[in-house]
Amino acid sequence: MPRSTAILSLGTRKDATTWENVCRDLGFDLAGAVKKPYPTLDELKTLFRTKPHWLFIAGHFGDMKLLNEKEDVWVDFDTDKVTLSVKRDTAQLDKTSGSFAWHSNCEVVLWGGCDVCTSKDTMGVLRKLFGEHVLLGFRGLTGWKMVDAMLGGGFIKRDHFFDRVRGHEDDPVAIRDAWMKTAQHGYGGGDLESRFRAVDRNGQEWLLKEKKIVRGRKIG
Repeated sequence: MPRSTAILSLGTRKDATTWENVCRDLGFDLAGAVKKPYPTLDELKTLFRTKPHWLFIAGHFGDMKLLNEKEDVWVDFDTDKVTLSVKRDTAQLDKTSGSFAWHSNCEVVLWGGCDVCTSKDTMGVLRKLFGEHVLLGFRGLTGWKMVDAMLGGGFIKRDHFFDRVRGHEDDPVAIRDAWMKTAQHGYGGGDLESRFRAVDRNGQEWLLKEKKIVRGRKIG
């Protein structure tokens, strides 16, 4: 059975489309996609019932919430559930009932939001929610252009993440390395190198320091 991907982008972003297009090119099925600032509650519920292998999640992030630009649509993440809010209508989806199923096959999660990888506690919650997986993201501020560049949609035209990961989609170490080596290639030694993070399946964080890929914290 081929791998599948799902996309949750609380806004219209080019990087989400780049992710979708290249995943399709790699042979991934699209399990579901929300790419707009105002999805309905039912659209979000349907998306969270899917069982993708790779996830792309983007929007504003803070206090364990993914939000749209106006902060009137959000998803609150917890260790065993998510809570949805769409213009004051709310719903709680949890693992036990099956209303939240993203943990079922989860192998990779790319977070295109600020500060997801700043706090150990935040990353610990996400590892418990999704299970053992490769977490890719950023410490501090980011933006869609930075994410898109990493995926091959911006200034990194060759040796971007998908170039490096092609043919190794089942190898979590290769996926982790593809992210960090792309960051090293495009941003190593610059003012933004400290933003990039990867956490492997074992909970080991990786970061860039003085153009080198080094170990960071151990995430529970």
